[in-house]
Amino acid sequence: MTKCSVCGVKEAVFYKRDSGEVVCSRCLEKGLVKKVRRIIARNSMLKPEDNIAYIIIPWRPYTSTAALKVLEIVEDKFKTNIAVYVPKGIVDVEKAKRLFKMDFIEFEFHLEDNSNFKSAERTLMEKLLTTIGENYKVVLPYTMEDQAVHFLYGLFKIDLEVIAFSKPIYEGYRSIIKPFYQVPSEELNMYSYVKGLREPVIRSVELNVDETLSHVYKILEHMIEHYELMYSTIYMAHTMANELKLKQCKICGLPSLGDYCSLHLNI
Repeated sequence: MTKCSVCGVKEAVFYKRDSGEVVCSRCLEKGLVKKVRRIIARNSMLKPEDNIAYIIIPWRPYTSTAALKVLEIVEDKFKTNIAVYVPKGIVDVEKAKRLFKMDFIEFEFHLEDNSNFKSAERTLMEKLLTTIGENYKVVLPYTMEDQAVHFLYGLFKIDLEVIAFSKPIYEGYRSIIKPFYQVPSEELNMYSYVKGLREPVIRSVELNVDETLSHVYKILEHMIEHYELMYSTIYMAHTMANELKLKQCKICGLPSLGDYCSLHLNI
C-alpha cells in the first residue's frame, strides 16, 4: 500500500501531476478546498453574505458537481446563499439534494448534442441572465483545462469575443467568477469518484469537436504532461483578456465587438 505523501497515514488514491504528490481522499479534498479558498481571496471574488448562482455546466456535469461540493465546504462558515441552477435532464435533482445542503433550481435549456463551443456557452449565459436575480454573482466552474481550451480556441479562431472571456472575473450584467480556473480537471474527477458525487448525473451534452477544437485537445494532452505550460497559458490568457476592452452583448451579456456578439448579431 502506498501511503499518502501529505498525511503519511492513509492509502494514497491519486497522483497529482503538478506537484508529484500522491494523496489520500481526505488530503485531496483538503488540498482542493485550500486552493479554491486561496483563489477566491487573492482575486477578491466573493464576500460574506454574497448571493451565488452556481451553474452546472451541461457539457461538464461531473467536474461541476465535484466543484460544487468544494465550494460548499469553502463557504460553509460564511452566510453566502448558494442557489444551484441546473439544466433539466442533466442531474437528478432529488439525488443531488441528498448530497448538497442547498437549493437546486431546474430551468429549460435546449441544447442539441454537437453544438458549437461558443454558441453553447453563450446560449447558456443568455438563458441564465433571464433566470437568476440581479443581486447574484454567477459562479462558472471552469477548470484549468477548460480555461486553456477556451483561450486557445479563441486564439486559433482569432475570435476576440472568446479570448476576452478567458479571465477569472468578468464584470458584465452580472459578475461572473471562475474560482476553479487553476484547478486541474482530473483532481475534480477523482474527487467526484471517491465522494460518490457522480451518482446524480444523468447525462452530459456532447459539444461539436470541429477541426480547431480537435487541434486544441491534442495540444492540451501535451500540456497536461507539463503543467508549467498550462500555467503559462492561463497567465497569457488572462493578460490578453484584460487588455481587450470590448462591449457587452445585449442578449447574453458576454464580451462583444458591438452591441451584439457574433452569435446574436442577426437575431
